[in-house]
Amino acid sequence: MITKNDVRALRLHESRSGKIVNMVIIVAPIFLAIMGILNISLAARIGSDLEVELYQLFNSWIDGVDVSKQYNGMYIAAMGRLSTALLQFGLAFFLSIVAYGHHRKMKMYARILATLTHSGTLND
Repeated sequence: MITKNDVRALRLHESRSGKIVNMVIIVAPIFLAIMGILNISLAARIGSDLEVELYQLFNSWIDGVDVSKQYNGMYIAAMGRLSTALLQFGLAFFLSIVAYGHHRKMKMYARILATLTHSGTLND
C-alpha cells in the first residue's frame, strides 16, 4: 500500500525546494572546479613573479616545506593557493559523484510516479 507520505517523498523533486536542491547540487561542483582553475592560475602567476615554475611549486608541495630553510612569503602563498586548488578539485570530483547519484535517484522517482499514475494506483 502506498501512503501519502510515500507519494510526497517521490514528488520531492517536483517541489520548489527540491528544484533548488537539484540546482545547488549541479552548480556546486562547477563552481568549485572554476575556483580551482583560478587558484592554479594565481599560483602560477605568483610563481612566475618569483621565477619558479608551477611544477617546482607542485614538487615543493609534495615534498613539504623544509623547516631549516627560509622561504619568501610569496612562495608560501603560492603553495597555499596550489593546496587550495587541489582541495577544490577533489571536492568538485566528490560532489559531481554525489550529483550524479542524486540525478539518477530523481529520475527513478519520476519513473515510479509515472508507472503508478499509469497503472491507476496513484489517485490524484
